[in-house]
Amino acid sequence: MQQLISHGEVHRGQLGVSVQDLTPSLAQAFDIDDDVRGVLITEVIGGSGAEQAGLKAGDVVLRVNGQPVTRAAAIRNRIGMIRVGEEVELQILRNGRTQNLTATISERREAGSTSGALSPRLEGAEFGESQDTERTYVVVRKVERGSPAARAGLRQGDIVLSVNRRTVESLTDFERVVRDDPEQLLLHIRRGGGALFLLLR
Repeated sequence: MQQLISHGEVHRGQLGVSVQDLTPSLAQAFDIDDDVRGVLITEVIGGSGAEQAGLKAGDVVLRVNGQPVTRAAAIRNRIGMIRVGEEVELQILRNGRTQNLTATISERREAGSTSGALSPRLEGAEFGESQDTERTYVVVRKVERGSPAARAGLRQGDIVLSVNRRTVESLTDFERVVRDDPEQLLLHIRRGGGALFLLLR
């Protein structure tokens, strides 16, 4: 509400990490005690507040501003409610020792990739990576009228669920799968309240 009053829109912040729930099997793999409750960092984005604060993949976030976190969705929501430019206090577990770090929240930006260079079948489409409270996904951000992508049936706002029957949850996934099989692309798309397959040859 305060952001709407001040700016006319909501600026959701980001820490600059990808996270997942710390399952018992993952805890065992990372040699973490069974009674530890937290969220596992799987990736730190270069240049983000997380990287500047010293966070690393494999760290386990135990608390955010003194409050315990046990689910990945919860930490995304909590970080998303912190105003851009504010600092957040994190308690983490690294190599069996707890540490306290301070990170600055930055404004969330969607990554983008113009994908004509990946495949001529995608020429004219721009793909972005976005995130909600549950997952990261690949979305069609723009389609040029009359382009090969437009003629293939892609539309702005389409969400790409899989390529060639392989699930994609990031631009990295998407680009890797497209490069693996340039001969044809079978895209599973979510559009509005439904889903469909598009075959690009």
